[in-house]
Amino acid sequence: MKKLTSVLGVFLMAAMLCSFNTSSNELAREIKWVTTAYDFGEVKQGEPVTKKFYFTNNGNEAIQIIKAKASCGCTVTDFSQNSIAVGEEGFVSAEYNAQKLGTFHKTVQVFTNVSEEPIKLEIKGVVK
Repeated sequence: MKKLTSVLGVFLMAAMLCSFNTSSNELAREIKWVTTAYDFGEVKQGEPVTKKFYFTNNGNEAIQIIKAKASCGCTVTDFSQNSIAVGEEGFVSAEYNAQKLGTFHKTVQVFTNVSEEPIKLEIKGVVK
């Protein structure tokens, strides 16, 4: 019985250490966006519009944007190319080519070293 208790105790300690290690790694990188959605309202046909989305590295490790992927060819993206140090600010921009009349709603998926899941940025408006 003592042997079983000892083995169980070692197992529980190992599980707690793994849990602590995972938690501290998750907190190592944190990205805080000023906003993730923007409404241009009415825009003129033929005049591209751009929104620059800013974020701050609130973690304790550098952040790298790997890529930014627009939902269609009518939207061009740009982003901070260098690593974003702790406490520093970075950006992702989305430029919409306002050629078609009517409403638009476009997304940009931002892939980072913070998470395997992309961050979704949104722009919308009405071309007149």
